[in-house]
Amino acid sequence: GIVCEKLPAEICAFSVSTSGARCVLQKWTLKDDNAKYECQTSEIMAEALNELIETEECMKACGVERMTVGMSAEHLSEGVFTEKLCSPNCYT
Repeated sequence: GIVCEKLPAEICAFSVSTSGARCVLQKWTLKDDNAKYECQTSEIMAEALNELIETEECMKACGVERMTVGMSAEHLSEGVFTEKLCSPNCYT
């Protein structure tokens, strides 16, 4: 199964764990100013989805980046994003 904390940072964002929780990419700045990325389980549950690592086709169709940090509702308020989100390329 998919456990967010075990996913590499490169495929974390827009993934859903086996339990149905969305995975979220977190970023920390280390003392030497380098960035550390880590995948974590969010408190946000996906409706009717589990064990999903989103496809590259969907990511491109939706105009989102694989290394997106955090969960933002900003994209949801953008009409173009929600239109793309409903694209057939975003259904796996």
